Amino acid sequence: MPTALRLDEGTKLHDQLAAVDAQQEHARLAKLPTAVRDFLGAKGLLYIGLKAINDAAQELHADDPAEAARFNLKILYRTGAPRRPRGAGSDAPPVTPGETTPNA
Repeated sequence: MPTALRLDEGTKLHDQLAAVDAQQEHARLAKLPTAVRDFLGAKGLLYIGLKAINDAAQELHADDPAEAARFNLKILYRTGAPRRPRGAGSDAPPVTPGETTPNA
C-alpha cells in the first residue's frame, strides 16, 4: 500500500475516533449536575492561568535551565499517601492503588 493511501486511511480513522470521543465526552458532561460542571469549568480556567504563569516563569529563566526547571506543574499531578485497608490498625501496611489486600 502506498504511503499516501496509508496516511489518508490514518487521517480518516483519527477523525472518526475524535468525533466519537467528543460525543462521549459531551454525553458524560451532560449527565453531571450543574454544580459539578461549573466546578470543572472553574478548575479548567485555573489550570490555564497557572500554566500561563508557569510558562512565563520558565521563559524568564530561559538562560538558567536549573532555575527554569523549578517552575513546573508537578504538584498538580501528585498522588496522595497510600491508603490503609478499612478496619486495619495503624500497624497495617499501606495498600497502593491496584494492589489487593489479603483476607484476614
